[in-house]
Amino acid sequence: MKIKLLFILLIFITGTEVGLATPEDLNITKKSVLNIINAMTDNNGQLIGYGTGTGFLINSKGYLLTNNHVIAAEAGLNSSLLVVDGDSIAEENLKPAKLIWTSKEKDIAIIQATTISDRPTVKFIDTMPLIGSDIFAIGYPGVTTSHRLDAQNVEAVINKGSLSLLINEGINGIATQVLQHDVPINPGNSGGPLVDVCGSVIGINTAGVVSRGIQGVFYASHIQASMDILDRQNIAYEVNSTNCAMGTTGNSRDILWLSVLAVLVFLFTIAFSFRKPREKIICSIESYTQYLRRQGNNHSNTPQPINPTSPSQSKTWQLSGRVKTTNEKLELILTENELRQGITIGRNQQLCDYSIPEKKLSRKHLRLSYQKNGILIEDLNSGNGTYIDNQRLKPGKPKILNIGSHLNLANVITFRLNQ
Repeated sequence: MKIKLLFILLIFITGTEVGLATPEDLNITKKSVLNIINAMTDNNGQLIGYGTGTGFLINSKGYLLTNNHVIAAEAGLNSSLLVVDGDSIAEENLKPAKLIWTSKEKDIAIIQATTISDRPTVKFIDTMPLIGSDIFAIGYPGVTTSHRLDAQNVEAVINKGSLSLLINEGINGIATQVLQHDVPINPGNSGGPLVDVCGSVIGINTAGVVSRGIQGVFYASHIQASMDILDRQNIAYEVNSTNCAMGTTGNSRDILWLSVLAVLVFLFTIAFSFRKPREKIICSIESYTQYLRRQGNNHSNTPQPINPTSPSQSKTWQLSGRVKTTNEKLELILTENELRQGITIGRNQQLCDYSIPEKKLSRKHLRLSYQKNGILIEDLNSGNGTYIDNQRLKPGKPKILNIGSHLNLANVITFRLNQ
């Protein structure tokens, strides 16, 4: 068993696709980043002024992501959105855009400009770079609010810094996960992408959210929140499935292979130190439940028996429920050992321990962990919420689920906890 596990781990590591970053990656992403102009008028149509920021193209239909505060008009004013599709703020380069979706709480907005020229589109990435990794902000920091538009040259600027922290609870009123970094940005960067060394987008820069009295600390909303929103709006985007590694020189390649070798040695040690595989049980009742599965594990479609006299069997809990839209049954049997290690449930099979292909669920919706006489439930900043007995949980604030209580996911799946 140990030998088989080691071989599986070796195949997984050596077979992982790795993309090596080049300067051209950032230049391609730069072409997807556009200057956004918000022309504000009063109720009589009189032009009052302009606001500007940054957005980035996510698909060939002209959809762009940006900040809500970039496209929002001041109180009592109306907005007309323009995208600068060229190297200057000249009339022939100003393309009209319309607002598709926005959220003041998340400071995220989606706009569409259908007449912009053919440009490359960005790619998102599910996996965050390591803390301390090099990252880049792309935007238009020199273009800010003005009462007039000059036909000046406009070119996106790339600034470099490093990733400092992932804040799960948001900050300063932004209701989503936030990335803290030290890439220099100012209000013109608002709505622009924060990218890794391969040019894949990891967040949206929010220049308006800055640390009080502290210099060199900046924030971006986690791209996961935008991906959940785009999914619910049925707007297509592309995810980069390759792992990103820096550089193409021989030196960088040597470092990469040394890193892989170190990981293999570590996995070899872990494989031979296992005394017993972690117990995993899934009870499948109907076809829908068959989608609930552990990543990398194959389970039978029939319930697995529990031997109550087994000395290795820990305390168990049962989550029994139904899918509101289909009325199909769901059942999960969870062990104390599993819960002590933490269990993630969501829509994305790669990111979660158990995946449920329900559109209203977020990619990573909630986390379950062990609590004496019950289970701790933590909402992972889900788009449609997690509820215990009709009370919505605050993201990042775990709450106990007692025996007999009901757990509701996105108002579409309801479980009852039994023991």
